[in-house]
Parts: sequence; structure tokens; C-alpha cells
Amino acid sequence: MGELPGFLGKSGFGLSAVEYEQINDEMRRFVEDEPRCYLVSAEGLSCNPDGIHTDAVSQRRFGVRYFRAFMECRNVTSALPDEDDQLDACINRHVLTRAEQLNLDMTAFAQSRMDFAELAAKLRPSA
Repeated sequence: MGELPGFLGKSGFGLSAVEYEQINDEMRRFVEDEPRCYLVSAEGLSCNPDGIHTDAVSQRRFGVRYFRAFMECRNVTSALPDEDDQLDACINRHVLTRAEQLNLDMTAFAQSRMDFAELAAKLRPSA
């Protein structure tokens, strides 16, 4: 479970979300009693201009924290010390997975930047 971020209740559409601390307290209590359930910190996350949704960088940070909680079967109670390195490794890697490349190729095809023959050639398994 992910905490609600501290920027709530401060601006935009988030102004009315003033109960986020109480909700976070309830989530903390819930994970204490629920096996295989972990809480992920929203510490330091930032919002979009709407004041209620996390921005793209914060979504990635949250994802790294969720992954750590999942892999280590534990609560992640604060920002991770290696979070920036983890984000850099995810964002700036030079090799795409087959699924990522397929997504890009299908998008190029859908946007008429690639014809069917090119797409079909890319879909053939490598020898």
C-alpha cells in the first residue's frame, strides 16, 4: 500500500484532501495486522500543478519504492538511500527490453511512421 503524499491539502484540487494523515495512520495500522502487506512511503514526492496527483518523477520514485517493498517483503518507511541510482539505472539504460521495443514499434506503426512490412520484419524472431 502506498501512503498519500504530504503535498495534499496545500494547493489546487488537493486543498480538500486534508485527511491524508489520518488515512496514512489507518494504512499503517492495517499493514501491521495483515500478512504479506507492506506500506510504501510517499516521503518527498511532489505533485503536478493540480495539487492532487504525483508528477512523473515522483511516480517513478514511488515505483522504485514499491519494487523494493515487493522484492524484500518489507515496509519502505522513507525515501531509499539508493533511489537516485535506481532511477538512473531504469531511465538511462541503453538497451530496451523486447516488450519496450515492441511498444515503440507498434506506436510508430499506428502513427504511420513505419509501414506494415517494416513492422513485420521487426516482429520476426532473430536467428
